[in-house]
Amino acid sequence: MRLKQIFVAASALLFIGIGAALLINPEILSAVDMAPTTPTGFADARADYGGATLGIGLFLMLAVFRSTWIRPALWAIGIILGCDALGRVTSLMLDGKPRPIIYYLLAFEVVGSLCAFALLRFKT
Repeated sequence: MRLKQIFVAASALLFIGIGAALLINPEILSAVDMAPTTPTGFADARADYGGATLGIGLFLMLAVFRSTWIRPALWAIGIILGCDALGRVTSLMLDGKPRPIIYYLLAFEVVGSLCAFALLRFKT
């Protein structure tokens, strides 16, 4: 398996794991001060954080087995993680200093996005 497929597969497993965990237990969001407290909040958290993240992971896993999907998958990873990082940086500027976990997530998103875009530059 080539480096691009390995990176997409690792990303897929991460998205699938996080998505499934949030689909089952959206209270995990309390780690970033966003735990739902009402049935409406639970439904929205399960859909927007669990279902959407799981869907992204499943798309990425399909891409691992379809060579023509690897480049779109890398674009998706780069854009999704890059936009997540943009949201965190925007919040840092507008909302003030968050808890330390946000800085770890931001670092992961920036590195992941840059890796995806760097892999797009390689021919193989």
